This record gives sequence, structure tokens and C-alpha cells, in this order.
Amino acid sequence: MFSKIILVAALISVVSSQDLGPCIGNVCPTGYNCVNSRCVGGTVSTTKSTACVDKVGPNGVSDCPNVARLCNNSIYYDLMTEQCPKTCGRCNRG
Repeated sequence: MFSKIILVAALISVVSSQDLGPCIGNVCPTGYNCVNSRCVGGTVSTTKSTACVDKVGPNGVSDCPNVARLCNNSIYYDLMTEQCPKTCGRCNRG
């Protein structure tokens, strides 16, 4: 246990003050946030992408055009808004 603490202390002194290193189980030390699997210090801000695109499946192709009929179906409305905003015409919604 003590050797792990020394190793972590050594790594902290070598790594940049803004990027501590990889997150361990999506957890970082106090004062750091896990961003893109890295422990980053300081203020973290996120921005919402302005690009309006449909999500793609594991095959790299969107199924949205094939299921566009579900855009206004009350059962699928939220899912389609999230997955297929371009196809469903919901790009300017926040």
C-alpha cells in the first residue's frame, strides 16, 4: 500500500498540473474531474455541439431514414428526438 502511495506521489510531481493521468474507475482525486477518461484539474466546462446529425449504429450507418415514420409516434418521440434529430427535424431544440 505504501509503495502505491509513493508511486502516485511521484507521478503527480511529473505530470502536468492540469492533467493528472487516467481516471481509475471514472474516479479522480479531490480537485480533479474525469474528462474523456483523464483526471483534469481546474475548471471544467462543457459545450453542446451545434452539429445536428443522426446517430449511427455499430455498422457505422444510421437507421433513421428507415424508421422516420416513428418521429411523431408518442411512444418513440423522445427516443427518436435523441437518436434521429436531423431526420425528425428537431435540430434547433435545446
